[in-house]
Amino acid sequence: MRVDSDISIASGGPTFRKVVLPGELQPAEWPKYRYLILELWKSNKPELSRQIENDKNGCRTSVAQAFVRRLISDYCKEHRLTDVELSDEARKELQDKARVNYEEFLQFFTRKKANLASDLFAPAVVTGDEYEDEDEDEGLD
Repeated sequence: MRVDSDISIASGGPTFRKVVLPGELQPAEWPKYRYLILELWKSNKPELSRQIENDKNGCRTSVAQAFVRRLISDYCKEHRLTDVELSDEARKELQDKARVNYEEFLQFFTRKKANLASDLFAPAVVTGDEYEDEDEDEGLD
């Protein structure tokens, strides 16, 4: 294998592992690769294009929310804070950082500039019903 001297590999930056899947790839995580296919797939059929776009937007929301939660969790651990103690200013900075990193990842991956809505990174509203559903799913009655 020959490597040209004018090519260099830079480490760091917003990678798949940092933005989408931070841990080890387990069989349960394989659907996250489906998301990557959705980012790249373009169809000539309008019906299929709409479905791909809907699925991709749902995946983007999930990725954005999970990414912000990881950044907030890491920040709180580093600064010995609870999520409740985190200032609104710090939370907003972390959400902005997540948006910038996610957009950079998408730009590198798809070779197109991505503009993601800021509200994609706002915390999801959780109701008491959702907590009850989680307990039922896990058999924690």
